[in-house]
Order: sequence, then structure tokens, then C-alpha cells
Amino acid sequence: MIRKGLSLTELLISSAVITVMLLAFADYSAGLFQVSSDHAKLLENIDQTRLSSGQITSEVSRAAYIYPKGIDISLYADHRTLTINTSNAIALLIPVKQQDGSNRYRFTAFYFQNAQEGKANLYEFHSSYDYDWTENTLPASQFAMYNGSSSLIMSDIVTEYTSLSYTVNYDNGVSDTVLKGLISDRTETSSDALINGVLLNITVRKKNDYTYNIKGVSENVPRYIYS
Repeated sequence: MIRKGLSLTELLISSAVITVMLLAFADYSAGLFQVSSDHAKLLENIDQTRLSSGQITSEVSRAAYIYPKGIDISLYADHRTLTINTSNAIALLIPVKQQDGSNRYRFTAFYFQNAQEGKANLYEFHSSYDYDWTENTLPASQFAMYNGSSSLIMSDIVTEYTSLSYTVNYDNGVSDTVLKGLISDRTETSSDALINGVLLNITVRKKNDYTYNIKGVSENVPRYIYS
């Protein structure tokens, strides 16, 4: 005798098998979507970090003055005052051209603040005002407090693998219309040193560690004197 169709038991078994297969496929698809989403977020974080690295390099290249290592500077932003030190913060004066052709100077700083144990965030600070730079004076001793605003530009920085160093002009030579004279035998920690570049090494910890070597050299500060 030939049977036609499926019994109720067979239908139930078939439905159960199909349901299990669909659930498994749904879990697999959800896993793929989650991996894709995590990967997209990771790439976004990396791209933002690269943009921030480029911003630091760009600001350093425009700087007319880079504060030497070991200088305390007070910043007032967001209704609070904090003190940064250029041993682990970059402080710059950026020239702002005036209508009469002269320059005033905007203060910019990149500084770290601890977010949790072993990790820090990097912030960018801009002064609210432009400042005059008196001829033959050193901003490191003239300007020690600024008002302005701060913004977060990089997070999840591993403090253990972060370092900042400076390069001093050749013989610390000076030859321009603002800072005049010749001061030699200075190091990056000398308060009257002329710094022409910075090297900031940062490791960012997301799902993996990414290390960035941010090297900036000023186009305005190099002022080399060769004898």
C-alpha cells in the first residue's frame, strides 16, 4: 500500500528541524553583524585617532614658539582651573596674522588627564584670546595662565607606553624679528631653550594596541644659524 503525504509526527519533526536550523542561522547572522559592527567602530576609533595625530602635527608645524620641557601652565576652561606641565603636555603659540600685517599669538596645548588606572585621555586646549609677544622676551617666563576651552580628542591611551620628547634648535640659534640673540648650550629642559620639534609616542588600547609616533617640526621656529 502506497502512503501519501506526511503524518502529523513527521510534520512536527520536520518543523522542529527547520526551526533549529533557522535559529542557528539567525545566531550566526547576528554574530556576523556584531563582528561587523565592532570592526566598524574599531576602524572609526582608529581613524579618529589618526585625525587627532594629524591635528597635533599640523599645529606644531605652524607654531612660532614651543614651550620647553618642565614648564607649569595654568589653564582655565569649563569653569575650572587645572595646571599642566610640559613634561607631559605640548604647549604652543600659533601666529595669527592681523590686518596691519603684524602677528598676535593664539595659545594651544595638548595635555593628558587620567581616565582610569593605567589609562588617560588626551585633550586639546585653545585660548579664547590672542596675545602679544614682546620682542626679545621668552613666553615661557612671560605667559603662565590662559583662559579658553578644551575638547577631548583621544581616549584609551596607555600611560605606561606614552612618552614626550623635544628637539632643540641647532646651537639654539635665534635670528628673527621677535626673539633676538644667540643662546647656546641649552637642553629641552632649559627654560630659555628654543624648541623646534616634538616627538610624542602614544599607545591606544581598543580591542588591540595601536602605537602612534607623532613627530612635529615647526616651520616657523627652526631659525638655524650655521657657522
